[in-house]
Amino acid sequence: MAAETGDVRVIRANSGEWIYASDVDSLNPGDTIWVPEEPPAPKFWTVFTTVLQVVGQLAAVVAATVAVIIATR
Repeated sequence: MAAETGDVRVIRANSGEWIYASDVDSLNPGDTIWVPEEPPAPKFWTVFTTVLQVVGQLAAVVAATVAVIIATR
């Protein structure tokens, strides 16, 4: 897993305050270092099926539009 190093924060134990790591001079006992993970990339199959659904819906709209145009002539 990869970390988003630009968003590292320190959570102060005594106050619960979240501070950017670049603004912290020293750590105190009980402080927590929080390093967020990069969100996972979308899975190929999920993207593929979503794109296929959208293309299918567009094709249905085009087919219905063409059918109405032909029927009104």
